[in-house]
Amino acid sequence: MLLSAACQTPDASSAAARRQRLHILSDTRSFSQAPEYYDEIQSHIQAQALAAEAGGPGSRAGGGGGGAGGGGGASDFWYDVGGWVLLGAVVVGALVIARSGSKPAATA
Repeated sequence: MLLSAACQTPDASSAAARRQRLHILSDTRSFSQAPEYYDEIQSHIQAQALAAEAGGPGSRAGGGGGGAGGGGGASDFWYDVGGWVLLGAVVVGALVIARSGSKPAATA
């Protein structure tokens, strides 16, 4: 008897549970917009790919150097060479520092 009376009377906990269920249902309605968002994102990606193929603004297609004239800029090759030189310098510097710290102390 007590159980049936407790189930029939609305209290704060059941109202909170009802509000939570309604909140979950309202959240699931936003999932219905996912296909629209997906289509929009795909169209943007396709537009960027077409611009890159055509050599449009912001693309690196068309042979390296960046610049307004299309020539005279540094190519990717020289950036790669510079990166390897810098990496080598860092490694050599680390080895020099490691060796300088491992010298035995001079005894008198």
